[in-house]
Amino acid sequence: MTRRTRTCRFRTSKTRISGTQCFNPAAYMQRRRYHSKASILFGDATRGPCSGVRRTIVALALLVLCATPLGAECTQADVARARSPDGIWEAVNEEFTCDVGLFSTDITTEVHLRSTHKPIRDFNLLGVDTTGNVNERPRLAWTSAHVLRVTVRNISILKVLLRRTEGIWVDLHFDPDDPKARARWLRAHDMPPDQRERP
Repeated sequence: MTRRTRTCRFRTSKTRISGTQCFNPAAYMQRRRYHSKASILFGDATRGPCSGVRRTIVALALLVLCATPLGAECTQADVARARSPDGIWEAVNEEFTCDVGLFSTDITTEVHLRSTHKPIRDFNLLGVDTTGNVNERPRLAWTSAHVLRVTVRNISILKVLLRRTEGIWVDLHFDPDDPKARARWLRAHDMPPDQRERP
């Protein structure tokens, strides 16, 4: 198992060095948590006989919350691998653990497609917010030399970056496969619907 750190997750570039674009599928959840914390802290704190003390407490709490940048470094580990039948490609689950604020840690898993021969090519296919639950990590399986089956939990924060590349088709499945339940959950969390491509 390899470990390293980096500051950028969910890159859309094809190289591991020059990639600068990032996407964090849990970013909106981070913002919602910060908003919720601020709402709880503020509440009706500006009213009542102790409003001055409460305003001071609120100000100090917000300073602590804002002291940790959202771009904090992440610890990475390869947690699963699956080699294609022809041995040319390897699908890899990369898990990232990132401290994003006071009492808050995000754990996400990226699915990468890597060539097994030099020059090494690396493609970021998708990312899932797993909250550290091993049962919510994407499941990887090759159904042929050109089809990689990726199974994710039906109720999960998912960002798909690539569905086909280098002649490989990413066959995305949900477990359980309940499109109506997923659509309701996405609407309830103000997320766009999935784009269900076909091969």
